[in-house]
Amino acid sequence: MKKIVMLLMATALCGGTSFALDPEIQIAPHGFVYFQLGQFEQTFDGGNAVAIPDKTWDERFDIRLGFDAMIDQRMEVIAGAELPFLIRQSPQANSSQVYGGLAPSQDLTGEDAVKEAQGIYTFGEDPKSKTPPLQVALGFFPFKYDASATNLGEYLFSTRTGTYPTYIISDFDNCQARLLGLRVSGWILNRIRLDMLLTSEQIFQPEGDLSLSFLAGYKLGSMLDCGVGVSCNRLIPVDPSLTNSPGDAPYTMQGVKLMARCAFDPKSLLSEGFSGVFGRQDLKIYSEAAILGVKNYGTYYDSVWQRMPIMLGFNFPTLNVLDVLSLEGEYFDYPYQNGIAGPDSPYPLPPSNFPNQNKRHWSIWAQKTIIKGFAITGLVGKDHFRWVEADGTSTPYDLLQANGNWHYNVRAMFSF
Repeated sequence: MKKIVMLLMATALCGGTSFALDPEIQIAPHGFVYFQLGQFEQTFDGGNAVAIPDKTWDERFDIRLGFDAMIDQRMEVIAGAELPFLIRQSPQANSSQVYGGLAPSQDLTGEDAVKEAQGIYTFGEDPKSKTPPLQVALGFFPFKYDASATNLGEYLFSTRTGTYPTYIISDFDNCQARLLGLRVSGWILNRIRLDMLLTSEQIFQPEGDLSLSFLAGYKLGSMLDCGVGVSCNRLIPVDPSLTNSPGDAPYTMQGVKLMARCAFDPKSLLSEGFSGVFGRQDLKIYSEAAILGVKNYGTYYDSVWQRMPIMLGFNFPTLNVLDVLSLEGEYFDYPYQNGIAGPDSPYPLPPSNFPNQNKRHWSIWAQKTIIKGFAITGLVGKDHFRWVEADGTSTPYDLLQANGNWHYNVRAMFSF
């Protein structure tokens, strides 16, 4: 894997602008480097041994390098790898708690990993159109269907949510899914977007199960952006005995998710002179709701209302001082913990161990572009954040579930 990073670094060193291998191939390097600092002001353990002490610092330094190649204006190849140089957990000096066998203030050098590798082919008379009639992508790629969501939401795919077992995961400054598989997309009349995705399970065992998802979105200028989606989770299992009968659980890991979203921007209703006072993202109101498994099972999942997260967001007007200042709230009436007992035990964690569990989550997310290529992003909230180590393992449940739990993060990023 380190050879991949070295290759991408060599590509990036060729310059920040595109260059041509031949008249029909254009290659442009891209990448970023960021430093991130945050703190868990109050976290949640519920008497569990897997816990992060209060006031633990979360410090990270990461670099990504990649390239974007255009072939004959229709075929696009995108690849990128990241190398986390530093992941540091620093609890208070007087804390006796240790998570995952890590001593306080221990530094970790992360493993490099490919974060994107996909090929995209565009059909139609104008391959550079933002609304092509048909586009096919294959590989490992990011996918974001709700452009307004900044931290919560994006509920449809398994890198963010699960059916049976039920879970929700959020990741600071990365409100999108990262999928492995096939995407077929197209636009109708420049307003209706349709997506079909066949993707492979990457989060929980058994890995490799195939899910089939369909999305439809409608845009009315800049005023309205709505959409719906359905995902048949683990529709084609690689080993039906593991997917349909996990352990002795009285349910299957297969399930159908539903999603609906809508965003409204009132600035288009204002006069041109008055609307120009606001930033491009100011005043937007948006929401998303999902059902994480439409079928009920009597033992753990006996009510569809308990598997329905609802998110509502609003972008405060900053008069172009900030790029975005959003407040998002979520209600999720799940009676168990937002997690599972373990990778080989797909059961909800019982609520009796967690008497202070809170069903409401929130976050305040802000971003400011200082100059082109340099931006500062910050978040304060009680979301679905999980501690992730350098090897990719994470806590099996949210660190911020009880009343009063919250954390913050600030990230400075240079990109090209």
